[in-house]
Amino acid sequence: MAKKFQKRNFCMYCGNTNLSKEHIFPRWLQQYIPPPAYRGGHSTSIVRSEGHVEIRFEKENRLGDILNKTVRSVCVTCNNEWMSALQNDAKPLIVDLIQRFHLPNSETERRIIAAWVVMTALSWEQLDKATSTSNIKERSVLKQKIEPPENWFVFIGEFHGDMRSKRIRRRAGLGHRENFPDIVSSHQTTTFAFGKVAFAAYSSNNFTKLEPSDLEQEYGMVCIWPCYSPLLVSTSPLTDLDLDDIAEVVSNYLSPESESLKVLNSAVRLM
Repeated sequence: MAKKFQKRNFCMYCGNTNLSKEHIFPRWLQQYIPPPAYRGGHSTSIVRSEGHVEIRFEKENRLGDILNKTVRSVCVTCNNEWMSALQNDAKPLIVDLIQRFHLPNSETERRIIAAWVVMTALSWEQLDKATSTSNIKERSVLKQKIEPPENWFVFIGEFHGDMRSKRIRRRAGLGHRENFPDIVSSHQTTTFAFGKVAFAAYSSNNFTKLEPSDLEQEYGMVCIWPCYSPLLVSTSPLTDLDLDDIAEVVSNYLSPESESLKVLNSAVRLM
């Protein structure tokens, strides 16, 4: 009998093969987030479209808290070394934001928070590798410098929505521009909120640039990466609907009509 071929998977950061399970959201988060009103599960809704036309819709209901979800995309060394160190550095800063929203005090704090958000977003996109938009160069920057790549923008905002809900949304686009058929255009937007803070991260390799001030003015979010100075003094509180809108608005801005894009819109909700 012929031996069954097994595809070998590699660490998305360094290429090693000794992979381990990694929580998308760290386990320590559960201590600081209000429990849901009732114990149940979560649902994932995925919409796929081409040329702004919906071609497939999927909805999957699963038992268990979304915070317990894991992926096997990083090696033991990366998971236990630099990723663990980043979690340890980010934990007190993230916990403080969850309990009492405020703007980071220094560029170092902004860099650590932004790197943590990007690491979380990169883990999240591994749930559907076919629509992954990051590349090894971007991920290597995060690993080596412990800061987001230059084509990533990270925002935070004060959250006044349902603090018992876990609103997580990712929207990604992959395609080609008419004038540059050999270049793959990709972008993604990831948003999530815990406690009193909302996070948003978007990245793009295409030629359309979204100014950070657009999100700051429209939604009251503050760009913490790149480290512009000075930060806005205050923000406008964000609602559940605001978070739902941001991913779609940014994606539509980065997907002009001249592009033929395959778009993934993934949203997670408590059931």
